[in-house]
Amino acid sequence: MPLRHVPAVVPEEPEPQQESPPVKQSVAELLKKLDVGRQNAGSAAGLEEPEHQQEFPPTKQSVAELLKKLDVGRQNGDPTPILPAPTKPPRLPTARVPAPHTNTTMATTTTNITKTTTRTTASSSTTSARTVEPAPAPAPRPVPRPRPPLPQRPDPAIPPRPELPARPSLPKRPQQATVQEHHSSSSSHYSSTTRTSTTASGEQRDQKCSDYVSTSSSSSASTNTFRQGDDVMEALARCKPATTAEFNGERLDLTCADFSTIDQHAVSCPREEEECIPRLSWYLTSAFPDDQVAQLRCIFKWIASNIIYNVAGFLSGNLGDNSAEAVLRTKTGVCAGFANLFYELAAPQNLGVTKVFGVARGFGIEVGGESLGGGHAWNAVTINGECLLIDSTWGAGAITEGGSLDPDPEARFQPHYFLIRPEDLIFSHWPGNTREQYLDPPMHVDLYRALPYRYAPSWTLGIVPSGSSATHSVWTDNDYAEVEVRLVKRAWDKTIPSLVCMLMWKPTGEQLFAHARWLREDADSVYMTVRCFCPSAGDGELRVTGRASDDTSNKSTLALTYRVVNRGNGANMQPLFTPYTIKSFGFSIMEPSAARISSGHGKQTIRIKVFNVNSGSQPRLCVVGGMIPMPDILKQVEPGLYETQKTLRPGKYTIGHMGVGIEFLAHFDVV
Repeated sequence: MPLRHVPAVVPEEPEPQQESPPVKQSVAELLKKLDVGRQNAGSAAGLEEPEHQQEFPPTKQSVAELLKKLDVGRQNGDPTPILPAPTKPPRLPTARVPAPHTNTTMATTTTNITKTTTRTTASSSTTSARTVEPAPAPAPRPVPRPRPPLPQRPDPAIPPRPELPARPSLPKRPQQATVQEHHSSSSSHYSSTTRTSTTASGEQRDQKCSDYVSTSSSSSASTNTFRQGDDVMEALARCKPATTAEFNGERLDLTCADFSTIDQHAVSCPREEEECIPRLSWYLTSAFPDDQVAQLRCIFKWIASNIIYNVAGFLSGNLGDNSAEAVLRTKTGVCAGFANLFYELAAPQNLGVTKVFGVARGFGIEVGGESLGGGHAWNAVTINGECLLIDSTWGAGAITEGGSLDPDPEARFQPHYFLIRPEDLIFSHWPGNTREQYLDPPMHVDLYRALPYRYAPSWTLGIVPSGSSATHSVWTDNDYAEVEVRLVKRAWDKTIPSLVCMLMWKPTGEQLFAHARWLREDADSVYMTVRCFCPSAGDGELRVTGRASDDTSNKSTLALTYRVVNRGNGANMQPLFTPYTIKSFGFSIMEPSAARISSGHGKQTIRIKVFNVNSGSQPRLCVVGGMIPMPDILKQVEPGLYETQKTLRPGKYTIGHMGVGIEFLAHFDVV
């Protein structure tokens, strides 16, 4: 309803007097005065309020505007204007959980309106021309402050590296981007040489061993060729290791080196240090400044513990990306990837590492076959003028016959391939560049073909091929074959490794025991012959495995392999003694020569060779069997040699050691 117009009456302005404080009134009293004034005004004008008149929505006005109109009307003498009742301001949305049931909203609104009314009444008593400021709008809901971002790690800043002294570089290698399988242009053939060996009992055995003769016109006088009738090991000994002018005559010997601290530093590398090659290189090498061997070892150990050989890619031929960056990112690769990563990690410290490409006798290469090996890559380095080789791929572990890897990196770790000498690695690695053999003179390919297959335990245990039969293949016409091995005595206790030898015969699939017989001895080594019988015509693989004398795990590791080819029919096949071990000493049965012998020859000799005897113990050997099962004691005729003469009748006999009871050594049959 619009306000009616009343002529303004200007009263005389009263003399200024002291203003009295405003009377505090509640909102209810103000609204009541408004209602009374409206009713009085309607009665004075003679107007009646119609019944059931539709009310229009009141015009929204603030409390300040209402009070201003009241003040103006009071000064002009007009009756109280009819004003719409104030409405509550809209309630702001909230996400808070409501408190227990109380009239909090009404109390809060009443308090706010009371405060606003009091402030407005005080200001209206000053002057009519003064403008009353509107009530402040409700405060907006506070917006939650955004979470501050986490502090970002700055880009790795590689600290400056100390300058190492300059080292002589290896001979330059022709540029080669990929690993390719190497095939020699020279051809070779073998000629059979019959050798006769006599046993201790006077029995003669004939066997044929391979002698390789070069038929290539490209043979150079500058290479160490393999001639007919040569001893393989003697021919290899003519190849001296290559050195530089800085070599002082003392070769690097890591036999007794303790790398435990260095290896622990490598395996403790934090993951954030492996983000890029420069950062990883600095972590692995900065802890050992000016120590080239320690820096190289730390890189070697980290690769062996963190990079896994890509077996699936190797078997399928899909080798993938083998750049150093890709191998570091994926933690997998083949030999080229291992060699590339080792080279890149050593480059920031100027360690003098190069890459070598060629072939190697690894997984899938048949012993005695025509192939020189599968494509392979490794590294070379010069230390104090001596050229040494590093194969981080084989150091990380070899593929088993089943085409898998041991899941434990420590179990498959092969430290032998760290800084290995060239004359040792040449048994299995043939570089494409002759100069990268680092032998003087270099070896001819025919000599490489004739070398037996050696594995890391051959060096770590001291099981070395020896004699004229040390080629990788042995031929025989009478079902019998033997090879000679040298067992190096351990420096601190003069013990030799224990041997367990097996013949894996392909035509029948049999696994036959081979017998290791003591032959001779000197101050540094014991020489033994490994003997086997072939059950039929065909070929097989003779495996020589061993373990340390103080190893109680009864687990032997492969040291040497030979190919045995038999042209006989197996008629001379004889059973040999089953391998055995005794904790207190080692021994070799020299007589009888087989596990089955014939009776009717009078007294026969039983002879045993004993070694690795523990201090304070004395072997007491005996033979039990025959019609009177009483122990027949063997007497010591020489240091470590025991024997007795006994008439053997048909039956079963046992050789034993009289300790706590009788410990079993071997048994044989007399027919």
